[in-house]
Amino acid sequence: MKAVQIEEFGGPEVLKTAEIPTPKAREDEVLIELRASGVNRSDILTRSGSYHAAGQPPIVPGFEGSGIVREPGPAATGISSGDRVLAFDGRPGFYAEYVAVPTRHVVKIPGTLDWDSAAALPVAPLSAWYCLQRLARLRSGEKVLIWAAASGVGDAAVQIAKHLGATVIATAGTDEKVAWALENGADEGINHARENVLKRTRAIAGEEGVEVVLDTVGDRSLARALKSSVMADV
Repeated sequence: MKAVQIEEFGGPEVLKTAEIPTPKAREDEVLIELRASGVNRSDILTRSGSYHAAGQPPIVPGFEGSGIVREPGPAATGISSGDRVLAFDGRPGFYAEYVAVPTRHVVKIPGTLDWDSAAALPVAPLSAWYCLQRLARLRSGEKVLIWAAASGVGDAAVQIAKHLGATVIATAGTDEKVAWALENGADEGINHARENVLKRTRAIAGEEGVEVVLDTVGDRSLARALKSSVMADV
């Protein structure tokens, strides 16, 4: 099969088309003929050698995609040959014509969902949902500050938070990205490159701050983001 492969770490130039063996579905896996593959920051880190789960070259990047099940493994249940699915995995391998994925990481999709949209669903939206729902347990009526709201996870988080009934304050590094977040449902936007996020958040949310902060950047931004929370001692 054809695949995009990394034989050495580096810039975009190390991505090469290669002919490699088609994988086989193990006991609890399914072989998927891919129609689309998602592109995430983890792929950039994989290519540069900075991603902890990537292993050593040669590597086929890609952690999510959509396609048609061609071969269920002997112990695979709930998934049949011919099913339209989206899939993700902690191992790279989706920049290819075929990928073998554990059945627990495979979800059937309706015929009304196009391949590109399905391929982009697992990594960013699922990360945002897990953070807001499973970790923060965001509830209707609460206020949430989403840092880097024009990123993949941030963009999904804005939409999920609005769906949950929260008031969303979004930050981004340019006015264009702030406008993007507002178009996607954010109630307020802050350009964190030129505005004081703490002051603006307090002006919007009140002195008590927000109940939930989702920071998809980390490093120095995390301390600034936490000061906007009701839990911060400022």
